[in-house]
Amino acid sequence: MQGSEEIFLDPACCALGFRLLRMNGYEISSDALANFDKQENILNSMSDINFALELYKASQMIIFPNEPVLERIYDWTRTYLENELVSTGAIQDKSLHNEVDYALKHPYASLERTESRRYIENYNVDNIYFLKHLIGALKSSVLDTPNNFLYFNIDNRDLLTLSFQDFNKCQAIHREELDYLESRWVKEYNLDKLKFARQKIAYAHFSIAAVLSHPDLSDARISWAQNTVLTTVVDDFFDFAGSMEELLNLIELIQRWDEHSTIGFKSKDVEILFYAIYGTTNDLADKASKQQGRCVKKHLIDIWITLLDTMLKEAEWAKNKLVPTMYEYITNGYVSFALGPVILISLYLMGSKLPKQAVETQEYNNLFMHVSIIGRLLNDCVTVAREGAQGKLNSVSLAIVHGRGAVTEKEAQEEVTRLIESHRRELLRMVQQTKGSVVPKDCKDLFWKMSKVLHLFYMGDDKYSSPHKMDLKPEEVPEDTVKAVAETLRKSTSLKVSEDGKKVGRIAALLKPEEAIEQLDIRTIAASPLEYDVKREDVESFLGKYVKVSNVRMPCQVADKRVFCGTALIEFSTEEDAENVLSKVWKEFDAERAKQEEEFKNSRLLTVSNNKNYSNAEATYPKGLIVAFTLKGLSAGDSVEGDGAQEPVSVDSKVCKADGGLKSSENDAQENEQKESENVSDDKENNEMNVEEGKEEKANEEIGSESKEIQVEEGEKSAEDPTGKDKEKEGKSKADAYRDDTNVVLREDLKAVLGKFGTVKFVDFKIGEDSGYVRFEQPEAAQKARATAVLAKEGGLIVKNFIAILEPVTGEAEEEYWNLLRGNQEKHWENKGNRGRRGKHTPI
Repeated sequence: MQGSEEIFLDPACCALGFRLLRMNGYEISSDALANFDKQENILNSMSDINFALELYKASQMIIFPNEPVLERIYDWTRTYLENELVSTGAIQDKSLHNEVDYALKHPYASLERTESRRYIENYNVDNIYFLKHLIGALKSSVLDTPNNFLYFNIDNRDLLTLSFQDFNKCQAIHREELDYLESRWVKEYNLDKLKFARQKIAYAHFSIAAVLSHPDLSDARISWAQNTVLTTVVDDFFDFAGSMEELLNLIELIQRWDEHSTIGFKSKDVEILFYAIYGTTNDLADKASKQQGRCVKKHLIDIWITLLDTMLKEAEWAKNKLVPTMYEYITNGYVSFALGPVILISLYLMGSKLPKQAVETQEYNNLFMHVSIIGRLLNDCVTVAREGAQGKLNSVSLAIVHGRGAVTEKEAQEEVTRLIESHRRELLRMVQQTKGSVVPKDCKDLFWKMSKVLHLFYMGDDKYSSPHKMDLKPEEVPEDTVKAVAETLRKSTSLKVSEDGKKVGRIAALLKPEEAIEQLDIRTIAASPLEYDVKREDVESFLGKYVKVSNVRMPCQVADKRVFCGTALIEFSTEEDAENVLSKVWKEFDAERAKQEEEFKNSRLLTVSNNKNYSNAEATYPKGLIVAFTLKGLSAGDSVEGDGAQEPVSVDSKVCKADGGLKSSENDAQENEQKESENVSDDKENNEMNVEEGKEEKANEEIGSESKEIQVEEGEKSAEDPTGKDKEKEGKSKADAYRDDTNVVLREDLKAVLGKFGTVKFVDFKIGEDSGYVRFEQPEAAQKARATAVLAKEGGLIVKNFIAILEPVTGEAEEEYWNLLRGNQEKHWENKGNRGRRGKHTPI
């Protein structure tokens, strides 16, 4: 700027040059603006507003403790602009009026993209005064050529078009990022299921997109938004939602990190919070490591651990009703303000290399400290009343408490404001400093951008907790925007718009409540029964193929509000759509469903019929599982009964004996013995036939138990002959009595010998008989048993004092065995069912 008197004499040009140079790290003295530190030095003309506005913006670039020139310029320009703003007709250009109003309301909170949008909306392509004046002055000083604006060949319309294209391109990218955060990330980690949490995803993304808009910095923006949401939710959890046990549990989980499975979760909220932090941080660590060329995960985890430790300390202060000193509060509070995960993790994704040495410097730590203290104190100033009502302390209330009555709330607020100003100046100085700095410039800029975001959110009130306070006032909406919206609304068939576009009304009057309810009922149908786990989207997508669905309501059960009742109320756009669904779509659906039910019923009948058809044994039963045996005494070679070799007992007689002897106490004892021995084996079946065998065994056991119940009941009913119980006891003890008798063979004896060759599923045998059947689980086991018996010198297997001669059961004999066995089983189930039905209606 040296050597250019024209620039120094032009207030607007000089102020803009000063601001740009300081913003880009140039060490320039504020004395360059000394000629404009008083209002009377500015000429009284239309251009005074532009001059004052640029000087006002430049005066906010104070970076040193003592810069009186900038302080004086700030005071008089602000007063002057405020007066001009309220004076009627003082600022006739509406675009300039809006710009001045915005600058006064956002002194340290001007976000780049919001400013760009305002410039685009307020840009006047026909007003080239300021641009011509500025570029002409710069051209004259730099190029030393005549002041001819047309030399640059700049068309204002081209600038406006370029601005539109750039803004819309960035906006499209930001929209995709927000869609990912809202529709995928939040739902992936179930953050929307935390009922206590403030949902701030849109504001979190806005805060970074408004100051960091470059298309290549998407990862940094997503990191900023994700960690803003996570720290907000964690802050709510530590403030009021979590118990002390849950807080300690979450901290321990974060400390263990990959070894968290050894800890466990104290609640579902803790589990959701941990996995959200764990998964998101791991993902960001992978992205950061790729950009930085080194692993930074440990630092990211340490950032979270440090934050949670400070939050825990504040929770302990509140629980124990402790009052910290101001120093304790500030040193702990600037970390617990939770900017660590938001800023420090995003720095790794800015595209610049951030060496480990830079992260460990005092410069890095001080940048974080200054911006965090600014945020903490700004928050304290606007929340002192609310937090005081909640019994919480902050810097303002602590100043009053420790002042012991000598400090008023106003004085405490003023002191905190001075602290904010001091840290803001120091932060800006460090951000603009280039000499001796090791932190990359774009990383330092991010700290300053955060400062501006904080000033916006806590400007006069807590707009982060109460976002409606950031709403635009009607008079602040640009005229062009009003006209554009009005033109769009005029195309509506149900709305009417006033000529000036500021009033909107309905063409047809609203229905009365009872009429509206009637109309709603006409175009609503009830669909039932629906599955209890059906989703609203499923119902909408199914009917949406035929007609337009306006709404689907899914009422819950009266007894349990968490469970869908099974009936959905579906609202359509018109009555015709509802009738169409009932007359056509739903009938087609019912017909298709009835067809499916009929097919299912027929398939069931066919299955039952096939199960009852035992004529095809080859297709129904497995082969080679049954082995017949005959017992012969060892001494004389006779049978058990001593009558010499017995003829093999036929299948018919054998099965009939088993069926006829079910009610005898002797058979009961044998069945008890069989149950005891079968408990040792594995009764699981490997195929359909084995399942049927298991049912048979169960049937035999239940038949035996029923016979016992009948005997007991008869014994109880007969007072003259109470022998039923005695007989039952006698039957139960008989097997135990013969267990050690080598001249009596029991089922468990046979099972012990034959079980050496494979699993024995069932032994069809009664005490005192000389023959029976054994059913193995696998045919290979039956083959091994028979081969061993044939090769033995005794001609069979030794069972106590007997030889068991084994014979295969094949062909018709095997088929007949299975058929009779299944027939007896069905007969048992039918008898049991009849007894159950009779018993239900028997009078007492």
